[in-house]
Amino acid sequence: MDEDDFVVLWSGGYNTWTDVDSLYNGLVMAMEENPRIKFVSIGGAIDGHDTMTYERFKNLVEASPYNKNFILLGWVPHEEVHNYYLEANTGLILDAPMYEGLLGCKTRVLEWVRAGLPSMATELCELTTILNKKDLGYTFPIGSPAAIKKLLIYLAEHPKELAETGLRAKKYGFDNFVFEKTTQPLREWTQNPTIAPDSQRKIQLFEDDSLRLHIEYHKLRQYALSLQEEIGQIREENKQLRSRIPFNPFSHDGPLVSIIVVYYKGDKYLENCLKSIEDNSYRNYEIVVVNNDIGDHFVEETAKKFSRVKVVSAGKNIGFSKGNNLAIKYVAGEIIVFLNQDTEVFPDWLTEIVKVMQSEKKIGIVGSKIFNSHGKILQHAGGHIFGNALTNHVGYGEVDNGNFDEISEMEYVTGASLAISMETLKFVKGFDPIYFPGYFEDADLCLTARAHGFKVVYAPSSTLHHHESTSLSKFSEKFFYYFHRSRLRFVIKNYTISDVFNKFLPVEYVWLRDFVGPDQINPLRRAYFDLFLSFPRLLLHRLRSRKLSSDLIRFGHPQVSTDSLKLRGLPLLIKTFQLLWSHPRRPGLSKPVNKHES
Repeated sequence: MDEDDFVVLWSGGYNTWTDVDSLYNGLVMAMEENPRIKFVSIGGAIDGHDTMTYERFKNLVEASPYNKNFILLGWVPHEEVHNYYLEANTGLILDAPMYEGLLGCKTRVLEWVRAGLPSMATELCELTTILNKKDLGYTFPIGSPAAIKKLLIYLAEHPKELAETGLRAKKYGFDNFVFEKTTQPLREWTQNPTIAPDSQRKIQLFEDDSLRLHIEYHKLRQYALSLQEEIGQIREENKQLRSRIPFNPFSHDGPLVSIIVVYYKGDKYLENCLKSIEDNSYRNYEIVVVNNDIGDHFVEETAKKFSRVKVVSAGKNIGFSKGNNLAIKYVAGEIIVFLNQDTEVFPDWLTEIVKVMQSEKKIGIVGSKIFNSHGKILQHAGGHIFGNALTNHVGYGEVDNGNFDEISEMEYVTGASLAISMETLKFVKGFDPIYFPGYFEDADLCLTARAHGFKVVYAPSSTLHHHESTSLSKFSEKFFYYFHRSRLRFVIKNYTISDVFNKFLPVEYVWLRDFVGPDQINPLRRAYFDLFLSFPRLLLHRLRSRKLSSDLIRFGHPQVSTDSLKLRGLPLLIKTFQLLWSHPRRPGLSKPVNKHES
């Protein structure tokens, strides 16, 4: 951790009354606004009492885009605990509405007070209520992640106030939280014991009985979570048993696969595409075709020829991303495959996707080996993303001679044939419509999945033909405009400011200077001009999106050398714009700096 990090400490166990959902969500919301906030845990599961709560919290953290801000150390030796109290900025304890939380003594809070560590706690027990009323600690409402986030942001911005609060609490604790004072009422009662005046009537903790309802709700929720845990274990055992049985794609025992095809001016190819799916060896599938072509009834007529095809009308051309996202609402599969309308799949295409997807839990996206329409010339065997966001299809234009037959983890795979598990889809939320009408939505989806801890894998035995770009002429001026517009939007959304100046710009400048021909100059100018006009909207979109680790992007470019380039930062940005608007109109097309632009 860095010296200026704001350290939030959890010490002790995660028991049945720990509200891990509010804990996780409150922390992540705060970390999103202030990345200096780090969460350090020196506790864990409680053997013999509760081992599920901590496991749930760890699973949430592992899938989080901010998992590097969580340091889960497990149980540490008792003699080392005090050192963490001295290094942290605040201690955090979070209770769900249960009697244990209401009536418990909160030993860990007392330890924090003795060490001078300021506390953040749920507004529930007597101790934390006293600390809050006397301005000796901080509290927040039960089950409110937003309140936790708000308090964390405030405290991180006011470290002096926080430290002074901890010192006042320490002095108060040594004066008042001592045996003589805390036991005085009990010792006085023992001298003249009497029956409590309210012993004959029911005690209402709150007039509206809201706490009791909270407690009953939480008990039911804990029971539901325990059932989910048992169901998950049963499913895992069932999965392991099924894995021992030879895979039979002709049965309906495999997971249901939902295949989505977005249609737009593809009447030349759609029927052959659907026929090739019907001839596939894997039988447990459904097909949803999104009609993006208003007034075109070809899709409905074609769908009648196939038994498993459902048609969803978009009403207009809403693009590739929104079209696929619309279809997701109508599918039921455990695996979803996005397939281009101008493809024809081989007989084992879907069988091999399912095999690879099920081979490892962390695999979230699977791509295929794709050939051109003429035979064994490759279009795609996985993909890379370089410094200025130019993309490269592995193997593009090469004869398939067995060099690309290994299952491999990739930076991204093309959306021409992209399978994603429903579990992964819950995290990535579908394609980003900012890339309308297309290009880079697949790279962005894969990057998001990887940021959530899922693997993107190339499956060489899943094969198909792709006629390519039936809805937009390949390498036309319109194609280049939309391609570069999406490329620049991808950069604004996913690159840090430092990466833009130090990694994107050098490659972009040399690429413009040495590789770009007249065929791309006007589209590039239009794309950059669009970037200026839409920059506020794109920036807002970026802030609403998740933040990524820059190590997920391959910076530099094997064919574009920036070694001799001395300019950096703002001067290089100005130089790049000058070059773009005064670009020489030399004859010829752009040099093939990469094998394929996705």
